[in-house]
Amino acid sequence: IIQSGIEMNVKLASCLIQSFCKVQAISDAIGVLEILDKQFNIKPDQTMFSCLLTGCAETKSLDEGIKIHKRIIKEKIKIDQILANTLINMYSKCGQIDEAIKVLKFMDENYISKDQTTYVCLLTGCASSSAIQYGKIIHERIIKENIKMDVIVSNALMNMYCKCGSLELCQKTFDESVEKNVSSWTTLINAHATHGSIKYTLVLFDQMKKQNFKPDQSTYTSILNACSHTGMVDEANKIFNEMDQNETNFIHYNCIIDVLARAGRLDDAEKKIIEMIDKSKINQNLKPNIGIWMTLLSACRNFSDVERAERLSKSAIETDPQHSPI
Repeated sequence: IIQSGIEMNVKLASCLIQSFCKVQAISDAIGVLEILDKQFNIKPDQTMFSCLLTGCAETKSLDEGIKIHKRIIKEKIKIDQILANTLINMYSKCGQIDEAIKVLKFMDENYISKDQTTYVCLLTGCASSSAIQYGKIIHERIIKENIKMDVIVSNALMNMYCKCGSLELCQKTFDESVEKNVSSWTTLINAHATHGSIKYTLVLFDQMKKQNFKPDQSTYTSILNACSHTGMVDEANKIFNEMDQNETNFIHYNCIIDVLARAGRLDDAEKKIIEMIDKSKINQNLKPNIGIWMTLLSACRNFSDVERAERLSKSAIETDPQHSPI
């Protein structure tokens, strides 16, 4: 663009930065700023900095994000609600919840209004950092400030309590939520599964379907993982078979093969691997990896099925000679 002689301006520069950030080329996006400074003497605005911070959040480029924050302060760019939210989002996704809270305090001190995005970003940071003490404070502020408790906010609260190990508060938030969606149910199912209450997890799964919420890939991942870790073979097999087979992914197959292999149902586990190999001809993401092969080979050893182990070893080499388990 520069070599073609097109005149550079703020709008065009913003588009370039957005384009680079969308493909997570954060260094190239930052390079646009340098070109603006050195060649065109154009000063970046709030929109450019917001785009850059979003790019840093998605790529977890904390060092670059900190530099951008310092530059915003140095150049006295006005921090409004949008820019403050992107700062909070960047620090939260980079695992720096303390810094995100500092931005929230800055908003308080400078009378910058908070919205749902502000608190959802903070709750996401609390979840990834297991910072339940901050999470509870944010929950209180949401109520106190009359922030609309829609499904996005309530799901963020549920996810935070789940990741922080508070099954009780996760369940309480779910029960009090006026609006629920598939993600709400999946989060609750995952919370109970994580805490080992597998029977109630299956009850929730049935309730979800009875209330006409269609389980998605994440729901099936949570429920199959729970069955795998607790050895509930028949339940796992039933759930896997009721899935739309066009939507089954690598993780789903990994779970069902694991639970079948652990239970000694080697014929069934082997059939699932054959299914994966067949489907991988269309979708390479379903190709069995070394972990899948080792799961079944270990089961062959545990159940003294030498003949099957030899046959599977040959199949593994033929399927993926570079990464075979032998």
